Amino acid sequence: SGHQHATLPQITLSNHGVQYYIKNIGSGIVTLTGSSGFEQFIDGQQTLALEQGDAAKVMGVSLSAGFEWAVLSYYDKNP
Repeated sequence: SGHQHATLPQITLSNHGVQYYIKNIGSGIVTLTGSSGFEQFIDGQQTLALEQGDAAKVMGVSLSAGFEWAVLSYYDKNP
């Protein structure tokens, strides 16, 4: 319960394409943060908040000027 934080790992040439599926199974909000210190955002944002029951699938992608986390799918329990 309560507010939780999760930080995605740094994306590099050797691991871009890696995918993670994150689901909030608790009662508080989970704040997912892009690779800290490397400005590898999540669809252009530093964080993504998941409320209870929400889930997101993200993939590390290579851009012309570095890397970013792309949201491939998002499930909102309370649309």
